[in-house]
Amino acid sequence: MEDFDELDRAIFALPLAAPPAGLRDAILRATIYAEPVAPFAFAEIAALGAVLALAVWFAAYALSNPAFGSTLISDIGTALRLIAEGQTLAWLAAGVAVALVANTVTDGFAMQRVFRKRP
Repeated sequence: MEDFDELDRAIFALPLAAPPAGLRDAILRATIYAEPVAPFAFAEIAALGAVLALAVWFAAYALSNPAFGSTLISDIGTALRLIAEGQTLAWLAAGVAVALVANTVTDGFAMQRVFRKRP
């Protein structure tokens, strides 16, 4: 086992500069006292939710349809035609409108504080 007493004494004998004034306060303001910021923007969370919802729907459809592999292309075409129908688009537009009104009538600005832009 080696003895590091001399090295320890030499290290402790080095002159240390004083930390800058206000360093501790600046560190605390930047870490502990900083306002929380969402790790993702609101649009990113909405897009992720939409992708996950489609993935769950796709998995449920694949599990419930025994001929899934052989009819995949025609099923995708059918789904796109159904989505493009006027009634489906009207319900989709109504849902988006209700979400926008609910966000406007309620405290939508609180969401902006929670999901503010990252620095």
